[in-house]
Amino acid sequence: MSEDTVIQQIISLLESCQGVNEAYLFGSRSNGTAGEHSDYDIAIKTNGISDKEFNLLAVQVQEDINTLHKIDFIHLNTLNNPVLLGNIINKGTLLYKKFA
Repeated sequence: MSEDTVIQQIISLLESCQGVNEAYLFGSRSNGTAGEHSDYDIAIKTNGISDKEFNLLAVQVQEDINTLHKIDFIHLNTLNNPVLLGNIINKGTLLYKKFA
């Protein structure tokens, strides 16, 4: 499955999830340095769902996407690394933003 197809599937699933406000692709797949076996790094900002709910969301998306590549998720609401947060927001690719 192509990278674009995987990303479109991720976006579709996140759009249907209540509580997801924004999603970013970051890391090698965002900056153009991904190799054949690179994973997908996804950062998600929520409307305050619990860590347990976030982990269930991440597992569900990983299971529903038809790819052999790993998908790693970061919950932006609980990220305690300001440098990484800045890199995700400023250098990552915005995949989804919920509009009120």
